[in-house]
Amino acid sequence: MDTSICMELKGQPNWYGQKDSRDTSPIPTIPIALEMRNVQRVNHTPKVVFAENCYGAEIINRSESNALSLHMLGKGTRVFIRSTAIAYGAMNLPLTAADLFGYLYWKHLMTGISCGEAFRRARKIWQQKRKQEAERSTVKSKDTDFICFF
Repeated sequence: MDTSICMELKGQPNWYGQKDSRDTSPIPTIPIALEMRNVQRVNHTPKVVFAENCYGAEIINRSESNALSLHMLGKGTRVFIRSTAIAYGAMNLPLTAADLFGYLYWKHLMTGISCGEAFRRARKIWQQKRKQEAERSTVKSKDTDFICFF
């Protein structure tokens, strides 16, 4: 299983992985990567979480018992960045879409600036890269619209 791929299915509490296409084992194509019961025993959560998975910030009609984002916030996480809908990423390098955005976010955050400023800078650079890519290509990139969900 490619552990860099993690997703949440709409309306579901768990995070799921994506099986490597070369893997011929009998594990499901979309196996469970993290279950609510795995984090319910955790006493201390990270101060900042950036999760590049689909529907991770889906919180309408959800609670700490069935949304990992709300659960972690309830346990002390101060900043939780995730998508409210689909979040795209590449299966291989180079990084694209939400994967690239996450990389840029952490790169800026590690310089010591605030979470909000790191987010703003990452978004600005990501948009510039997207614009450059669009100018070079006549094909619409799969990451054209994802950023509005973060």
